[in-house]
Amino acid sequence: MKIKITGNVGEHDVNLDVDLPEEALQQFFSQLSIKPSEATVSPLVRSRPEAKTSELAESLDFIKKQIKVSQYQLIDHLADLGLEDSEIKRAIMWLNHHADIHVETQTKGPHSQYHIFHWQPTE
Repeated sequence: MKIKITGNVGEHDVNLDVDLPEEALQQFFSQLSIKPSEATVSPLVRSRPEAKTSELAESLDFIKKQIKVSQYQLIDHLADLGLEDSEIKRAIMWLNHHADIHVETQTKGPHSQYHIFHWQPTE
């Protein structure tokens, strides 16, 4: 489950996305001085942007054909097509919020994590 935390701490703005399993999220709220019912909860908005750029169109097409793709497979595929690093990063950012893509985060060691993109079209 993903939640977005916004507000202020003193004179500093807070804008934080937290992605935790529901059990961990309950533990998270239990450690705060506010209860989830006191917080303003708004769902994460997932969108289906039109693939106006080649990097998003190619990414979606590749994931749709493969059903499940690691971040590294996608990077290799897009690089083989001649896309630049900035275009690849932009495509990955869009995929993280795309309605038809489920993103799974894999962790290997304390400082290494990567994404697995799953094709899961929504209605």
